[in-house]
Amino acid sequence: MTRTTQERPTRQAQGTRIAQMPRGVQAAHSIEPLQSVLRESLEITRRLLDATRSHRAAISRADASAMGESVRRQAELVEALGALDAKRREAMRAWGDGATLGTIVERITREGRVREGDELRALGNEIRKIGGTLQREQASVRLACQMLVAHGEGLVEQVRRRLSHAGTYSRRGGMHVGQPVVSGLDLVR
Repeated sequence: MTRTTQERPTRQAQGTRIAQMPRGVQAAHSIEPLQSVLRESLEITRRLLDATRSHRAAISRADASAMGESVRRQAELVEALGALDAKRREAMRAWGDGATLGTIVERITREGRVREGDELRALGNEIRKIGGTLQREQASVRLACQMLVAHGEGLVEQVRRRLSHAGTYSRRGGMHVGQPVVSGLDLVR
């Protein structure tokens, strides 16, 4: 026998029935809080990737103001991700201590909520994928910054050599032992 629309319990009646379930019987957890946090994390991670790419482009253009803006945006986004991570941990704690995204997906799939499990799995995979790309981009920016610093140190060394024509002092400020400086003073005349 199938129920008609009028015979189906209302959302409120369903909630009451779940609330009145005997101890030991666990009601299905809602994945909405976790899904919401993961969606936000994905969006912010994408924005952080864009900001990192902008930072790299600003370095290649030697645009100091754009570099500063990119660093500021990245700091804001990292702070937002930190706050979302705390929310994510809280949402996952509702599923039990030590729950991981994989165990939650497995659990809801066993409960017959395959579509919800697939959505969570897809969100997790996309965050991991973009996170990996973000790590590679940040490594590229780090390398570019190191090269820029090395270039600046090279320029400073060239200036130091030009200013120390006798080559008396080494890079560290100590006496430089190198080729003798040939100079003389004619006292006969």
